[in-house]
Amino acid sequence: MRTEHIEVIPYQATWPLAFKQIVAHLMPSIAGSFTRIEHVGSTAVPGLAAKPIIDIDIVIAQASQLQTLITSLAKLGYYCEGELGVAQRYAFSYEPAKSVLKLHHLYVCLADSLALRHHLALRDYLRTHRAAREQYAQIKLQGAQLFANDIEQYNRYKADFIADIYRLAAAEK
Repeated sequence: MRTEHIEVIPYQATWPLAFKQIVAHLMPSIAGSFTRIEHVGSTAVPGLAAKPIIDIDIVIAQASQLQTLITSLAKLGYYCEGELGVAQRYAFSYEPAKSVLKLHHLYVCLADSLALRHHLALRDYLRTHRAAREQYAQIKLQGAQLFANDIEQYNRYKADFIADIYRLAAAEK
C-alpha cells in the first residue's frame, strides 16, 4: 500500500487498539512463525502527531522463517514486495479496499536487523523525550504541508531529525 496523500493528524488514543485488532486478525494464520510483533512508527508514540497508518513489525529470528510468513500472510491477502531498499526488512502490501482493518504498513524484520533497531530506537526515544516528540510533530506537520503529495520528499524532510534521534538513542545506551 502506498501513501498517496500525506495527512498528519493529532495523536489518536484508538491507535494502540487498532494495532491490537490487526495483530488479532493476523495471529490465527501466523502463530508460531515469528518471535514477536512490535507496534512501531509514530502511531506507537502517545502524544505524537502522525499519519493515521499503523506500522507493524513482525520480528523473526532467522531469514528461513520468512517463507512461512509469506505463505501465511498471502492467505490473508498480503503479498511480499521484498526489501524495497531496506536490508532485512520485508514490506507487505494488501488492498485496503478489501480490508476491514485500519490502514497499516506491515513489515517482517530480522531480529538483529538495523531496520528493526532503528524502528525501536525512534519509537522508544520519542516515548521518553517530550521535547524531541514535540519537535518531531512539528517537522511532520510542516513536511505534510510542504509535500502533501510527495512521500519521498516528505521522508527526506524528516530524515536529518530521525538520524539525530538514532545517534541520541545510541548515546543513551
